[in-house]
Amino acid sequence: MLLSDSFDACFTSPLARSRRTAEIIWQGRDDDLIPDSDLREIDLYSFQGLLKHEGKERYGVLYRQWQKNAANFSIDGHYPVQELWGRAQSCWERILAHQGKSVLVVAHNAVNQALVATSLGLGAEYFRILLQSNCGASVLDFTPQTSGGPPSVCLNRLNQTPNSPVAGGSSAERKTSKRIILACQGATQSSSEISLGGMGYAPLNMLGTIQSQKTAELLLDLKVNSIICSPQVAAVDTATVICEVQEAADCLGADCVPRYVEMKKLIELEIEDAFQAKQKSFGEIVQSGWVGGMEYKLLERLWAQSKDAWKALLNELTDDTSERVLVAVGHPAIHLALICRCLDLPMEYMSSFHLDDGSICVIDFPDGPKGRGIIRCTNYTAHLGRCPSSSSSTALYRLLQHLEPSPNMLRSIWCYSCKPLMEYSTPHQVSRYQQHGYSGDGHYTGRPRSTAGGESDDALLFLAVPAGWLIRLLAFLGELVASAILSLVFPVAALVGVLRALPAAVASSLRRAARGLLAAACTFAALVAALLVSVLLGFLLVRHWVEDPVTVRQQLFFDYTEAQPSAAVVLDGARGAGAGAVLPAGHSVRVSMALLFPDSYHNREVGMFQIKAEAVSVSGITMASATQPYMLRYKSTPVRLAQSALLCVPLTLGIRSETQAASLKVLQYREGHGRHRRTGVIRVLLQPRAATVQLPQVYRAEVVVQTALPWAKSLARGMKWTLCVWVSSSVHIALIVLAVCWARPLVVSARNRRLSEIQADGKMASGLGSEDIGESSSKEVSEDFAVK
Repeated sequence: MLLSDSFDACFTSPLARSRRTAEIIWQGRDDDLIPDSDLREIDLYSFQGLLKHEGKERYGVLYRQWQKNAANFSIDGHYPVQELWGRAQSCWERILAHQGKSVLVVAHNAVNQALVATSLGLGAEYFRILLQSNCGASVLDFTPQTSGGPPSVCLNRLNQTPNSPVAGGSSAERKTSKRIILACQGATQSSSEISLGGMGYAPLNMLGTIQSQKTAELLLDLKVNSIICSPQVAAVDTATVICEVQEAADCLGADCVPRYVEMKKLIELEIEDAFQAKQKSFGEIVQSGWVGGMEYKLLERLWAQSKDAWKALLNELTDDTSERVLVAVGHPAIHLALICRCLDLPMEYMSSFHLDDGSICVIDFPDGPKGRGIIRCTNYTAHLGRCPSSSSSTALYRLLQHLEPSPNMLRSIWCYSCKPLMEYSTPHQVSRYQQHGYSGDGHYTGRPRSTAGGESDDALLFLAVPAGWLIRLLAFLGELVASAILSLVFPVAALVGVLRALPAAVASSLRRAARGLLAAACTFAALVAALLVSVLLGFLLVRHWVEDPVTVRQQLFFDYTEAQPSAAVVLDGARGAGAGAVLPAGHSVRVSMALLFPDSYHNREVGMFQIKAEAVSVSGITMASATQPYMLRYKSTPVRLAQSALLCVPLTLGIRSETQAASLKVLQYREGHGRHRRTGVIRVLLQPRAATVQLPQVYRAEVVVQTALPWAKSLARGMKWTLCVWVSSSVHIALIVLAVCWARPLVVSARNRRLSEIQADGKMASGLGSEDIGESSSKEVSEDFAVK
């Protein structure tokens, strides 16, 4: 798999299994291996060297945390995954500092995940999300920026393994029954041009047909339940080939019973509307993913479209325990957006991934469709019979999993990666393009008709005859264009015909009525907009004006190293400390305490003590102070013994406890104005009674600071919704008055112009009438004179 690639350097882990793997790959080269201790396997401290069942038996809770929440897993005072992420970042600094343009890194499962994630700027929460298998290779392309700064990174392919990526196995050590396979459509005639490949209704070319056949052969070992494809011809042809091979699994020996595959078309997977323009130059198709050269608005439309497509794919996965495999066939661009949707990444990360025609991506859902998806591999092209294509970017890094490969495995890698493409150029079966039906929601509902073995033609001969696909494509395009033109022209033509059949007076009345309805609709829209704006402004103004009481609840921790233990609640009275809540000026402040005492012999001997509370300003001045004695409740020995006997079962089970609670108000004052009158700290002290030094034992202490509004502000708060309505109404009336004052001159000028036009038409009509009368009288006089 790596024999055709050349590397300038090789970094490896110092562990024996990783170094042995690097030596096998690096043999025959003059340069020495570069060991790096930060590339060692993840440090698990007390877990180190234990088997899984031993870890479960010795560290049950910690082992479950390691399985469920590895990013925050802590053991022996260390966070292994977070430390691993830090080691990966330091490794990148040394790897990128190397002068080589193509660097090989041979490491382990966890550290390779960290290297891939940190290169893309992903945090430790993506541990076990981007899988790495034994002897799996990942390719990262680094493109330097012309303006300087860090290079742009593109994950060219992830976890390319010698064996099939759809073979049975676990995802992050968990079994999965739900899987989505993103299969990119085969190459089309436009794929080799500068424009985006696979657009519109371009069919598959010879290479695309071979790619679709090889993808179908790869998925033959997997029982596919449904196939969802884009309505584009290339995607439909690729999905049809996969469907036909799946249904012929019993004839091909892959299954003992026939398979039924449901095939649908999803309109959200079509990208024709989002990608219509060609790239301006080949240089804009940057090596960090060809999507990086697209215009931002086109990417935004594609990103919005991918949200609905991803939801539709997840809805196809039933939320039960049955196994279900879904294959989505479409253009690489929409698949890049779906990968980002799966990883909860923003749109800008689309350029951080790369997909080729005919490649597949495998996404597992161990926790069901509602759980988080795990990327098993991306841009897998080994099934096409060629090695992963090398990128022409500045630096290329290949990451290999640790494993000491056997000679058989090495031989299988060599044979699988070095077979030329044309050895696979005879597909088993290629079906003719068939007409299928659509449902009203944009999904394909017809089932593909199987082609008999005697009617199937050879793929190369079928593509060589123009009468096969060219005539069918032209007919389909003509029918589509004709239906679109008729659907647009027919309503307009019908309306024009009806209007022409009406008398002129009726047509004029209809035009005036239409203008009136349009004016009424505009007026209604303006009034509704003014109402919404006024409601919003009224709500914001009332919310700004009306104050709410403040409540601060905080637990106290007394310092028993002092003679009089004290605890304090810090408030942000000066608006500068930023440590707590702010008590508004003018509010009445009430401070109360809740104490929980153990019913111990020590507390029985203490009996009574005193609580002192002080309100200290920001400048250190004591604004208010109050003391209050408190006596613990007394119980005689017989009563205590009887109570303990009755409650022995709840006390033993922990349902009840031998405690007593106290709640008392200790301080009340009014918050003032100015720096010297604003509360900064509320301090509480425990004082022993006279002639003693004993203080009570306290389980828990809590202080509650509550403020009360002045009567005017309290009244305003009680009527805040009424004030909101009145303020909104006033703003609405003001907006209407302003709109009328602004529109009145326009209406008056339009009315005057209309009246002037009517008067001009009347004068013209009267002038023509008098001229006609004069001509007729002169003609009558001349005729009378001639008769005479």
